[in-house]
Amino acid sequence: MKLSIYLGEDEILAVLGSVGKKIKILDCCRISLKKGTLINDVITDEASVCQALQEIRDRFYSRCKNVALILAGSQILTKVLEVPPMSPAQLRELARREMQEYILESEEPSYLYHYSAPAEPQNNKGPRTIICIAVKRQMIEQYIERFTQCKMPLKSIEAAFDGVSRLVHFQQGLHSKTFILAIADGRNLMTSLFINGVYAYTNRLRLVEERGRQACTEEIENAIRSVARFGKIRREEYRFENIYLCGLTKEECKVLIPNIQKEEQITVSVPEAGVDFQIAEGLSYSLSDFIFNTGSLLKPARLPDLISASMGNRKKARIHLLYMTALAALPAFMVFWTFASYMGHSQELRRIQSQIEDMEAAMNQGDYKQVKQAEELETILKALQEARETNENIERQLAEYPQMKSEIRNRIISEGRDAVTAFDLNYREGTVTFRGKASNYQEISAYVSRLESSGLFQSVEYYGFTDKNPLDGLKDGAYYFNISCILPKGEETQP
Repeated sequence: MKLSIYLGEDEILAVLGSVGKKIKILDCCRISLKKGTLINDVITDEASVCQALQEIRDRFYSRCKNVALILAGSQILTKVLEVPPMSPAQLRELARREMQEYILESEEPSYLYHYSAPAEPQNNKGPRTIICIAVKRQMIEQYIERFTQCKMPLKSIEAAFDGVSRLVHFQQGLHSKTFILAIADGRNLMTSLFINGVYAYTNRLRLVEERGRQACTEEIENAIRSVARFGKIRREEYRFENIYLCGLTKEECKVLIPNIQKEEQITVSVPEAGVDFQIAEGLSYSLSDFIFNTGSLLKPARLPDLISASMGNRKKARIHLLYMTALAALPAFMVFWTFASYMGHSQELRRIQSQIEDMEAAMNQGDYKQVKQAEELETILKALQEARETNENIERQLAEYPQMKSEIRNRIISEGRDAVTAFDLNYREGTVTFRGKASNYQEISAYVSRLESSGLFQSVEYYGFTDKNPLDGLKDGAYYFNISCILPKGEETQP
C-alpha cells in the first residue's frame, strides 16, 4: 500500500492505493490552496501547505506510512535516451553526463542526477528507454525537512513523468499507441508525446491568462495543436492516433475537444479508469485528475528514487573522501613501516648485545650457572648476526633515497602559477607529499601535468579532488587535493 501526494499549483492531491494485477484505489482527496501557494514546486505559503498536509495525515497516515511525493515542475529536468544493456552504475553515470549539458558548470555540484527505466526490455536483452533526471539537491532536502516537520516523513520522491510512463505501459490500451497527453495543473500545461507507448517529448508552458477565460482556453488549444503538428511530421513512421486531456474542467473540455478534432482530424478524449482499475465505492476519483498520483503507485519500492539517489551520492562522496585520504596516507605509511622496522631491529640488536655482555661478564667471574648450555650462547650469537645483516639491508635501502632539494620544493610551489597553492609539504625517504588548493578544478589537472613533465620526479600520484575543506568539511568555493611525488633513486642530492 502506498500514499501518493502531488503538490499542484492550486491544490494538493492524495491517493491511497496498491498495485497487483489491477490498480486498486482505496481512497483519495483533493485540498484546495490559495493562488500562488505553490509556484513551480516552490512553496511560497508554508502555513497553508502545512495545514493541508496535516489534513492528509489525519485522514490517511494511520492506514499507510509509505508516503511518496511527486514533483512535476520545470525545476525537474528530464531527457529521454535509448540505451543498450548497462549496469545501474553505468546508467547513473550516463544520466549525469547527459544532464550536465543543460546545467551551468558552476551549478553542477548543486544538482543530483538520477535515471528511471519505466519498462524493462524482454529477457533483459536489447536496447531500452530510460528517462534521465536532474534536480536541485536543495529542493529535495527542503521537501524532506518540510514533511518531517509535519510528522509525515517521506519514503520516496519521484518525478511525475516517471509514473505516467509506467501507467501508460501498464494499461493494455495505451502501451503500444502513439498519442499526445496534455496535463493542466493550474496555469501550468505539460503536453507530452508518446511514441509506441514510450515517452518521447514534453512541451512545458506557463499560461499567460487565468484559467476559465476564453483566451486561456485558446492558449491551451494552440499548445496542444503545436505538439500534434510535431507528431504529424513523423506520421509516415508512426501511426498518430489520440490526444488525451487531463486536469481540465468540463467546460474547457467541451470547447477543446470539438475544436481540436475538427482542425487536426484526431480523436480527442479524457482518459478514464478502465478494466485495469479497482476503485472503492463512493470515491470521487478521476484518472484525468489524479494521473500523477496513480502513476506513482506503479513504482516498486525496491527501485531507487530521488531520496535514495541523494543519499547514495552522499555515501559515495564519503567513500571517495576516505579513499583519497587512504591513498594520500599510503606513502607516509610505507615510510613509517620502513622506519619502524629499522628502529625495531636496532632495539633488538642492542638488547642482544647487552645480553651477551652480561653473559661474558658472568663467565669471566666464573659464575657459569647463568649460562645453561654452550648451545644457547651459539643461538644468541647467530640471532645477533641475523639482526646485524637485516639492519645493514635496511640502512642500504634508506641510503638509496635521495634527499629533498630546495630546487624541488621551489618547483612544486612555482608550478602552481598563481592558480594552485601547494602547502603542507612533507618529505620522507624519497617521497614528497603535500596538499593543494585551487579555485578551478581544471587547473589541478594542468598542474599535475606540469609536475610530470618537469623531469624531477619518477612519478606523480594524484588522488582526485573534493570541494569540501578537509579541516571543517564545509564548502568554501575551492577545490582541495593531495599529491605524492616520488623522486628517482640513486641520485646524488643535497638537502
